[in-house]
Amino acid sequence: MKYILHIGLPKTASCSLRESVFPHLPEVDLSFRSEAGPARALAAIRYIGAEARALPQGEEAYLSKIRSKFESYAPRKSTAHSILVSDELIVGGHPDGAGTLVQRLNAVCPNARVVILLRRPLDFLRSYYRQELTNYIAQLCDGRTPILRKVKTFNSFVRSSLDADPSGHIGFLHYDEIVTTLHECYGHSNVLVMAYEDVREDEQLFLSTLLSFIGAKYDPQLRLGSENVSADKFSGMMASAKDAGLTPDQLENLAIAYNALELDEFVAPRLDEFLQRHVTGRY
Repeated sequence: MKYILHIGLPKTASCSLRESVFPHLPEVDLSFRSEAGPARALAAIRYIGAEARALPQGEEAYLSKIRSKFESYAPRKSTAHSILVSDELIVGGHPDGAGTLVQRLNAVCPNARVVILLRRPLDFLRSYYRQELTNYIAQLCDGRTPILRKVKTFNSFVRSSLDADPSGHIGFLHYDEIVTTLHECYGHSNVLVMAYEDVREDEQLFLSTLLSFIGAKYDPQLRLGSENVSADKFSGMMASAKDAGLTPDQLENLAIAYNALELDEFVAPRLDEFLQRHVTGRY
C-alpha cells in the first residue's frame, strides 16, 4: 500500500484541503484523526510515555505495535491507490521536540510521500492568536466560560508561547529541524515543502503541484474553502457576543485585541532570537 502523509502545518489551509479537496480525489482514501483509521493510529506517536519506554525494547517495541495497527487498515475506496493521512498536529508542539516526532513518524510509516506547508512565522502566530480569541468568544456565547476582566493580548500570547517551547504553538515553528529531519528520513524527492503564501498567491498552481506530487488528477474545478479565522467570521461572532450580553466596553476590548497584532519592544527581540535559531531560508 502507498501512503501520503499531509502533516500540516497548522494555519496553512489544512482544514480546507481536508474538507474541500482531498475527499474529491478518487485516487486517494482520506484518513484524519477524528475517525477510527490510519490517522488515529499514527497519532499515537505523540503519546509515548514512561510506560512505553520501560518495555524490554522500549520505544522501538511500542512504535512497532503502532506500525502494525497503522498498516492493518485498507483503503475504503475501490479507486484509491494510496491512503492519505492528514494531520496538521502530528509533528510539532510537543516536549519531545519536532525532530523526534518526525523520526517516530518514519519508524511507523517509512515508505511514504510527505506534504508539508509552512507559513511566515509572525503570521502563523497572529492567526493562532485570533483563533484563540474567536474560540473564547464562542465559549462566551455558549455560556461555557466566564467573561474575563482582561483579554490576553497578542504580546502575552507570544510571550507565553515562547516560554512553553518546544510545547505549544511555538513548537510548530522549528522549521529547520522539521524539514531537515524529513529529508533525512524520507529523502528530498519524497518530501514536498510549500509555502502558505504561495497557496494564496496562486491557488490553482498550488493545487496542480500538490496533486501531481500525490499522484492525483488535477481538476480545475477544485477550490479551497475560506479561512477558519477571517474578519467576516469575527464580525459575526462579535454580533453574537453582543446578543449574549457583553457590554460595549467589553466588545471594544475584544475588537482592540483582535487588531492589536504588533510586538512590543520586549517580546519582539525574544521572537527574533528564536527565529534566528529555528527558521532560516525564505522566512
